[in-house]
Amino acid sequence: MQESKLIPLKDVSGDAWVVRDDQDLLINQFLEQKGKPLIQWDIKINFGIKTGYNDAYIIDEQTKDKLITEDILSNDLIKPLARGKDIERYSISDSSLWIIIVKYGANEYLQKRYSAIYNHLLFHKEKLSKRGQCTNKDGNGQHHWLELDNNPSDAYLSQFTTEKIVWKRVGSIMRFAYSDEEMYCLDSTCIATGEKIKYLT
Repeated sequence: MQESKLIPLKDVSGDAWVVRDDQDLLINQFLEQKGKPLIQWDIKINFGIKTGYNDAYIIDEQTKDKLITEDILSNDLIKPLARGKDIERYSISDSSLWIIIVKYGANEYLQKRYSAIYNHLLFHKEKLSKRGQCTNKDGNGQHHWLELDNNPSDAYLSQFTTEKIVWKRVGSIMRFAYSDEEMYCLDSTCIATGEKIKYLT
């Protein structure tokens, strides 16, 4: 019978705590004493994009090319996509998938300015309209059925166009990657933007 290894709990207090072996504990204590807590860094952390219905907003290469062929302006709203499963340790795999970005208020001009995108989403109108964010007991919701589920504003979307740390937030293994390219992520990930992002990675 294999003997179990005991790890002494030397740093247990009323605060949050974790179980570590001696070496990890020493490293953690050194970082806490010499380092700058993340809360003191000038960074912003946010969830990725919530579509509410992925089948409408996430498209493959063939659909992307079709929409751009129908209307060249479609290219303005079709952006590269990373899902949680695409985040590796220090890198992001190419998913060959794209996301249609329909921000808050876009319903006022989408049909007229981006007809191919509008017609694509119109095909999914029934299911898009049934999302919780689009309906309530009075028949009105927080946003129009055309828009993404988390009502993305220009300020929120701009975080995906700058350098950022992206990490998978769903699952048992944490994976972090740096990107300085325009890339949008689903809500299975989080992103951090701001001060010394590349260094933090």
